[in-house]
Amino acid sequence: MIDKELDELEALLAKTSPKPWVLMYSRHSGGGATVQISDSADHTNESAIVHWMGFDAGDKTWKQKIANAALIVALRNAAPDLIASARREQKLREVLEQAFNLYNEEHDEFAPELWRSALEETK
Repeated sequence: MIDKELDELEALLAKTSPKPWVLMYSRHSGGGATVQISDSADHTNESAIVHWMGFDAGDKTWKQKIANAALIVALRNAAPDLIASARREQKLREVLEQAFNLYNEEHDEFAPELWRSALEETK
């Protein structure tokens, strides 16, 4: 990812409800289902971030729908760490590229394939 994309993700993240987000789901005995993503484990309407009534619409299985909602929650909760990790990886790559260029300028016997291999592993 590039800095612009990470900056955009951080800007979106800054506008969201704080983590941790939690998932609650239930199937109703008379049919239908409810899924709610909240920023509190009490699952009140006040803590709801997203609340779906009739979550049984569509052609996905119940397990797929819950898995989709669980992924939204998990990615939101992990987003700060994922962004920080991507920024660290970018910085590491920049440092390796600088070292490659510096070493290449100063040493005739340099083996560039070793550095290229190291850089490839950071992708």
